Amino acid sequence: MDATSSTWIYKRDARVSRPTEDILWNRDGINYLLPEIQLLHKAPGLRPKDQADFEACLPLLNAAGRRWLRSALDVAHPGHPWLNEL
Repeated sequence: MDATSSTWIYKRDARVSRPTEDILWNRDGINYLLPEIQLLHKAPGLRPKDQADFEACLPLLNAAGRRWLRSALDVAHPGHPWLNEL
């Protein structure tokens, strides 16, 4: 993960970034990357397991997560097939 103390930067396209404090969620004291961040990292490969993860996560993404992922894909991976589903 590329990040400073205040900003996470997508390693494949520095135009996509987010405040570091906004890339994690916590459950039972454990921090996890937000699903939209994980999906962005999986997007270039489009392996069957990445597609399965996208399909599993899509109904769980809130509106803000969907908007952010759509915007990040538009910038870093224009024309990506997931854009049609977001």
